[in-house]
Amino acid sequence: MRARRPRSQEIGKTKYTLRLETGNARNANEGGNSRKSMVRSVENSLRRLQTDYIDLLYLHMWDFMTPVEEVLRAMDDLVRAGKVLYVGFSDSPAWVMSYAVALAERYGWARPVAAQVPYSFASRDAERAILPMARTFGLTVLAWGLLSGGALTGKYNEDGDEPKRYEGVSDKAKDIALGLRALAAEIGRSVFRIP
Repeated sequence: MRARRPRSQEIGKTKYTLRLETGNARNANEGGNSRKSMVRSVENSLRRLQTDYIDLLYLHMWDFMTPVEEVLRAMDDLVRAGKVLYVGFSDSPAWVMSYAVALAERYGWARPVAAQVPYSFASRDAERAILPMARTFGLTVLAWGLLSGGALTGKYNEDGDEPKRYEGVSDKAKDIALGLRALAAEIGRSVFRIP
């Protein structure tokens, strides 16, 4: 990372995911959550970020094919090599993260420290399994999609503009957005500042 301040004062996080692409061609060796995919992704990130280590590496999206042991052992190797300081999971099932913690404790491998999950007033699925699991194992939870791609601000309640990144806005999200806007008006704050 080209730091504006000393690297020791920066926190560099990145993810590796199901598929990397080289140009327009897909390479079968760069798919899934495999060790090879992870190592290549980390090497590419280090080069792109112009740094010699990553503070937090997330596995982004579980592929349901690669053994958890392979993933966690590769993460541990990257930690021991000094290329990664901490590891975590993003958009992965609670059972995967629980098993990863158990493996880390059993074999002395790098223990996952973070779980990144979609979480908002419109999407509270994480409360069923992920949040209790994270609390039990002491994982830090980092939420993404807090405003559901802008839907909870109410900006998509009018006809026409729909978000480009998401699959459209559900009626539930629109109803929640209307309620949040009413509450914000009642307490004299913006939607972003509701306690």
